[in-house]
Amino acid sequence: MFAQDQDSEKNAAVSYQILSDIYNSTDYFHIDSNSGLVFTARLLDYELVQRYNFIVRATDSGDPALSSDVSVTVTITDTNDNPPNFSQALYEAFVSELAPRGHFVTCVQASDADICDAQRLR
Repeated sequence: MFAQDQDSEKNAAVSYQILSDIYNSTDYFHIDSNSGLVFTARLLDYELVQRYNFIVRATDSGDPALSSDVSVTVTITDTNDNPPNFSQALYEAFVSELAPRGHFVTCVQASDADICDAQRLR
């Protein structure tokens, strides 16, 4: 983030803050009050939340202090961070020793919590 104040001296000094909201954005992001750089405050999980919206306020050091707000949207990209899971812990099948080649044995099924991998299981 960067905000510019047309005033001079201390009146032009700007500080930044993320406003508290009902989504607890300050639990997930931190802003350096001097530089306006936004950092993650914890690991983010695409499978839980794909997008964060919050408001950043820039406040000058004038008397009275003046401020402006801006809306920030952070979109999380999905990564392959979840392994596939089988729908059962154990599969058992009984097959006659006389079963011909190509005889159906059983069907195993797995799913993947990663949206980007869900349709690509092999």
